[in-house]
Amino acid sequence: MLKILHTSDIHIGAPFKFLGENAGAYRNRIKKSFESLVDISIAEGVNLLLLPGDIFDTPYPSEINTTFFRDQLFKLSDNSIRTVILPGNHDNLEVGSVFTKTEIFQNDPNIFVFDSLKKKEIRIEALELTVFANGTVDKNSKESPFKGLPELIDRCTDKYKVVMGHGSYSDMGHKTDAYPFSKEDLNTLSKTQYVALGDWHGYLDVSTPSVKAIYPGSIEPIQFDQEGAGNVVLVTISDDLKTSIEKRRVGTATILSKIINLEEIESADSLIKDLLKLSGENSILQIELKGVNTKGINFEELKEHLNPKFFYIDFKDSSESVVDFSKINYQDHTILNEFVKLLKEKEKSGEYDNSTISKTLEMGVRLMTKNDNTKS
Repeated sequence: MLKILHTSDIHIGAPFKFLGENAGAYRNRIKKSFESLVDISIAEGVNLLLLPGDIFDTPYPSEINTTFFRDQLFKLSDNSIRTVILPGNHDNLEVGSVFTKTEIFQNDPNIFVFDSLKKKEIRIEALELTVFANGTVDKNSKESPFKGLPELIDRCTDKYKVVMGHGSYSDMGHKTDAYPFSKEDLNTLSKTQYVALGDWHGYLDVSTPSVKAIYPGSIEPIQFDQEGAGNVVLVTISDDLKTSIEKRRVGTATILSKIINLEEIESADSLIKDLLKLSGENSILQIELKGVNTKGINFEELKEHLNPKFFYIDFKDSSESVVDFSKINYQDHTILNEFVKLLKEKEKSGEYDNSTISKTLEMGVRLMTKNDNTKS
């Protein structure tokens, strides 16, 4: 029997600019989840950890991040757990990149890297296993990650055969310029027991009747538009070469996206109560605002109010203007008139987009007409 833990797309050291001042804490959260992954591997007594790409967010990670990663693999090695690494399109095999410098692993006999384009198979004799893969040099390519592997698999005499690939599944409508592959490509790997995939940031099972193939997703969410992050895959291949899959949760963060129609909310208070139902120290919330802001809610103030209740919260304002500017009497020699004239000039110059001009105009008109503070 062979036991494998499979994860990918960890993106250690990623900037996470969308998280602002919380980015550093989130990078540390990812490292903590990787430590948990290592602990699970030891507790489960796995034989092998598979890492098919994008362990780092760049081909040139810092020494601090590479040392952290190396020390975790040393911990696995001390427990007789092997690791096989396939560079992805973020940490690819550029000249001088991290995975072309395998001396960082100090010749540890339990750490294996696809460190050149020529290396397409790694044999681990003690496990009766060969792992097949193609390394990546370019960030984008239209070439299948499995090119040339079926021929090598046909010649392999080891009991266990596993493939690693970093690329996009074209049958799901994913990008076709990031090492795409199809169902037909997977079926050419039918003589293997498992295909360990990387590149997609959410858990995704793309198995065919002839081969098991899984994206585990990132161990913590990487972006808003891919759901299902926070898991690893525990793979068991029995003595009679039957493969079973278990999805195991390791991540702690949850990314939530919510669309709010401003015309349907009763008040700022009711909106706050609804949003607080989603709150928590592990919650990352992105809210898209649509419709007309008939209640005049100040969303910058709302964000400031809710911030302590979430790891991170952000508003994407797609709302519409509520002020009918054609019905406002802009009298000469007033602050309101000068304000409107200034914004109209900005609009003509193209310095700001129409949406920004419209919302600024709306807010200014509402405040000035409400307070009647319009005389110069």
